[in-house]
Amino acid sequence: MSAFTAAIIATKPRTNDIEHRLNAYALLFEGERPLWEIHIERKVFQYISNPENILEEGVMQLNKQCQPPNQEIDLLHSRIEFTLLTWPGVYMPNKEAEIAKWQEDGVVIAERV
Repeated sequence: MSAFTAAIIATKPRTNDIEHRLNAYALLFEGERPLWEIHIERKVFQYISNPENILEEGVMQLNKQCQPPNQEIDLLHSRIEFTLLTWPGVYMPNKEAEIAKWQEDGVVIAERV
């Protein structure tokens, strides 16, 4: 497996709204097929992403794994905050547009390069 080129970190604010608790994180491995490796508690899930929807599918899969079983919660109401870490040259079509749309909708997502 190749080195990872991006990460999404999912945190949830604690009751004091200053500290955050790490819920899960996802690592993107680029190659023939982009692969998200999602780490939550002591479990690891792998998700092969569509190359044209890498960021969206990574965030959605990470959000899905952070939710209780059989409970579908949208990004806005999950209270999960996301941080995207990328390296220069990472292939993520429409990254800036997707982040701007989510932020406009009220989803807390920050980008660090």
